[in-house]
Amino acid sequence: MPKIRLLSILVILFPIALYAQNLNDDKTVHHFSVIPKVGFYNWSDGGLAVGMEFKYNKNTLFYALDYLHLTELDTGFFSPSPIEYNNQIGFMIGKHFGEGLLQFLLQGGVGPFWGLKRTDLIENRMYDHKKFLTVGLIAKTGLTINPFHFLGLGLDVQLNLNPEKTVYVPTCSLVFNIRSKRKH
Repeated sequence: MPKIRLLSILVILFPIALYAQNLNDDKTVHHFSVIPKVGFYNWSDGGLAVGMEFKYNKNTLFYALDYLHLTELDTGFFSPSPIEYNNQIGFMIGKHFGEGLLQFLLQGGVGPFWGLKRTDLIENRMYDHKKFLTVGLIAKTGLTINPFHFLGLGLDVQLNLNPEKTVYVPTCSLVFNIRSKRKH
């Protein structure tokens, strides 16, 4: 419960703090983006990644708060037990390249990475397990197709380098842009 409370506070305060830093700058384009995403994880056993990203954009520079939940697919009797899962919260900064229909993005940051991973085999498909919490370095690159100023489709690959389990996750996302200030 304390983790959910902390995440809720960060989600509320992060965009407000970023917006407040730039209230007097009238020559830039400011907007928020809300980005739900889904993708693949754990190519060898099959897995699913779902998440949400909140972005504050100022021209081509942006700040992002990202959450991903990664879990193996449960195929019933044939799945190893317990099912591994991971969670990531990323605090990132990045840059957009290009305007209009196509935008390329690069971003990087840091954030907590936690979950459950299997350790020693106990018996057939039954494993001992441990919960972990660590800090990871996050890198992401992607392409956004923007057919409308308020809506886009994103394709990206995200990498989390950490001491417990390095993961890479290709995702597809919908980008909802909420414009707050226009160029003069």
